Amino acid sequence: MTRYVEPFLGGGAVFFAVAGDFAPERSYLFDINEELVIAYRVVQQDVEALIDTLP
Repeated sequence: MTRYVEPFLGGGAVFFAVAGDFAPERSYLFDINEELVIAYRVVQQDVEALIDTLP
Protein backbone atom coordinates (compact mmCIF):
# COMPACT_ATOMS: atom_id res chain seq x y z
CA MET A 1 0.00 0.00 0.00
CA THR A 2 1.47 3.34 -0.98
CA ARG A 3 -1.30 5.76 0.02
CA TYR A 4 -4.04 5.88 2.65
CA VAL A 5 -6.75 8.57 2.77
CA GLU A 6 -8.95 8.95 5.86
CA PRO A 7 -11.72 11.55 5.36
CA PHE A 8 -13.10 11.32 8.94
CA LEU A 9 -10.25 10.68 11.37
CA GLY A 10 -12.21 10.76 14.62
CA GLY A 11 -10.18 8.84 17.20
CA GLY A 12 -7.92 7.47 14.49
CA ALA A 13 -8.61 3.79 15.25
CA VAL A 14 -8.96 2.76 11.60
CA PHE A 15 -5.88 4.73 10.58
CA PHE A 16 -3.71 3.25 13.32
CA ALA A 17 -4.87 -0.28 12.45
CA VAL A 18 -4.16 0.23 8.74
CA ALA A 19 -0.82 1.94 9.42
CA GLY A 20 0.25 -0.90 11.70
CA ASP A 21 -0.70 -3.65 9.27
CA PHE A 22 0.23 -2.09 5.92
CA ALA A 23 2.66 0.80 6.61
CA PRO A 24 1.50 3.13 3.81
CA GLU A 25 4.21 5.39 2.40
CA ARG A 26 1.93 8.45 2.63
CA SER A 27 -1.17 9.05 4.71
CA TYR A 28 -3.71 11.84 4.32
CA LEU A 29 -5.82 12.41 7.43
CA PHE A 30 -8.79 14.77 7.46
CA ASP A 31 -11.53 15.70 9.89
CA ILE A 32 -14.05 18.53 10.22
CA ASN A 33 -13.09 18.99 13.90
CA GLU A 34 -10.35 21.63 13.69
CA GLU A 35 -9.22 21.17 17.30
CA LEU A 36 -8.70 17.45 16.72
CA VAL A 37 -6.60 18.14 13.64
CA ILE A 38 -4.51 20.66 15.58
CA ALA A 39 -3.98 18.13 18.38
CA TYR A 40 -2.73 15.47 15.94
CA ARG A 41 -0.36 17.99 14.33
CA VAL A 42 1.08 18.96 17.70
CA VAL A 43 1.63 15.30 18.59
CA GLN A 44 3.28 14.73 15.21
CA GLN A 45 5.52 17.79 15.29
CA ASP A 46 6.48 18.30 18.95
CA VAL A 47 5.07 15.73 21.37
CA GLU A 48 7.68 16.57 24.03
CA ALA A 49 6.52 20.20 24.22
CA LEU A 50 2.93 18.99 24.53
CA ILE A 51 3.86 16.66 27.39
CA ASP A 52 5.70 19.49 29.16
CA THR A 53 2.64 21.75 28.78
CA LEU A 54 0.08 19.30 30.16
CA PRO A 55 -0.65 19.55 33.91
